[in-house]
Amino acid sequence: MLSSLANCILKIENGVQTSKRPEDRITGEKLLAYLAPVLAASELSIVELKDIHGFERLVGHSFLIDPAPFGTFYADWKNFRDQCERTVVAGMTVNERLFVLGFLDEFDRVTALGEWDECRSILRRAYLDDSNIEAIIKHHKKEG
Repeated sequence: MLSSLANCILKIENGVQTSKRPEDRITGEKLLAYLAPVLAASELSIVELKDIHGFERLVGHSFLIDPAPFGTFYADWKNFRDQCERTVVAGMTVNERLFVLGFLDEFDRVTALGEWDECRSILRRAYLDDSNIEAIIKHHKKEG
């Protein structure tokens, strides 16, 4: 798990060092500043989903004019995020997973509309396997 985060940080650091765009270097420094406490918390196994989602928002609101110097940092971040989320939700019920990951309202909406493909997608993002997903959908179809 930490190797994915370390790779992400190293790629951002490379971007800060090699980018020709001053605004990209500033954005990279902001990303690094946010990740410093996330790295420390990860080392101590106390990372929280709010920190993970906070970085997602920061990246979503940031814009790199020339992303090439930063490599594939976001792919490494996604790998780290997925590993953290899996660890956090292990042992939770389906409803707890949907709530903690922020999918509960969307799940309720798509099941009420009978949008089963979207329902499957949400349940996959909550780290459920196909047999559980199909059982949940079958249950919701009977209720509807």
